[in-house]
Amino acid sequence: MEYDSGYFNGGYGAFTFENPLSEDENQEMNSVDTESCSTEEDEHTGSTQGSMKHIDESKRKSCMTNGRRWWRKLFSSLNIVKKFNQFDVASCEPSIQRWDSNCQIDKVCDVCDESILSNRLTCPYWGQTVCYKHLSDGTPICCSCKRFKLGNTRYINLSDGRKLCSECRCTSIMDTETCIPLFREVYRFFEGLNMKIIEDIPIFLVDKDEINKIYYSFGGKDQLGYGYPLGMATYRAGLVVQSVARSFQRGEDIHVVKEVQYIQRIYEVTSLLVVYGFPRLAIGATLAHEMMHAWMRIEGYNGLRLEVEEGICEVMAHRWLDWHAFVGDDFLHATPEQAQFLRNLKEVLQNKIERNYCKIYGGGFREAKWAIERYGLKYTMSHVAQTGDFPQ
Repeated sequence: MEYDSGYFNGGYGAFTFENPLSEDENQEMNSVDTESCSTEEDEHTGSTQGSMKHIDESKRKSCMTNGRRWWRKLFSSLNIVKKFNQFDVASCEPSIQRWDSNCQIDKVCDVCDESILSNRLTCPYWGQTVCYKHLSDGTPICCSCKRFKLGNTRYINLSDGRKLCSECRCTSIMDTETCIPLFREVYRFFEGLNMKIIEDIPIFLVDKDEINKIYYSFGGKDQLGYGYPLGMATYRAGLVVQSVARSFQRGEDIHVVKEVQYIQRIYEVTSLLVVYGFPRLAIGATLAHEMMHAWMRIEGYNGLRLEVEEGICEVMAHRWLDWHAFVGDDFLHATPEQAQFLRNLKEVLQNKIERNYCKIYGGGFREAKWAIERYGLKYTMSHVAQTGDFPQ
């Protein structure tokens, strides 16, 4: 099972929540002696002049409850001009914001073109900085790359309510038939690892409402902090699935034609279900994840902890993204602009896997990645088969 963790995933999704001060700086400023303040020189800050002794203690406490306003009042009273180096967890690179006594903040929202005076979201891959309010004010967000809609940019409306940007639309897979070549490509990826998957496992594209219905019919539970499943492998015979047989576009709306599929048991894994409408890159990663579930089920890897099974599957999705970047047709035959977009999208998808805060998916991935990098895939899988856990 793979989930869409959304555009804002605990600070580790495509976008990163940013506060004007880091936690260490907050603690440092809170611990400043209110009686005196020494003058220090720093290559980043310049000279800090003035004294804290004129700031009334009761006034300071009341201002602190107002969050950032207190910091602006404090810096103004001290005549501070300072750069704060924030650590952007989405890119592992520092993003520098400038504050001074005359300019409260120099960031402008890319969506509404207004100065950002409160919390903001930044994404280094797409170069977007937006107000936090746009998470909940109805601003369209691409379901794949997680970019906010800017100006007159064209976004497509999928049949289940999702939005898709024009760049993701160029390589999106909209029906089951067009997904078959991608399935064969992922199959070749597993063949290269000497892990053969049964080729004729039924695969169906469905919308997010259908996969939610099937997931909950299996007794699935809500995963806190996650949206809908992106894909799932089924092991039950007699399942009835409404798959997306074909699709067509009218204006900015995608319409789909569904077919009822009756799933029969041919193998231990009865079908693979994947949510339609995502680019080849994203659907391929989901297929790699679900096909690893299928391989382990057929090979007898039963009763594993969720962290172990999902962690290994996330590693395979992560590896497939690297593999596809070298051999995928959408990379090899793309224009320079399209290729750059696909590279950015690959980084976003891999970053979502690497920095997922969920214990099952994120924690499992990091444990599995460590074991596979140290001992190799073959030995790790053999150890898991014998002990049910990763080698230490």
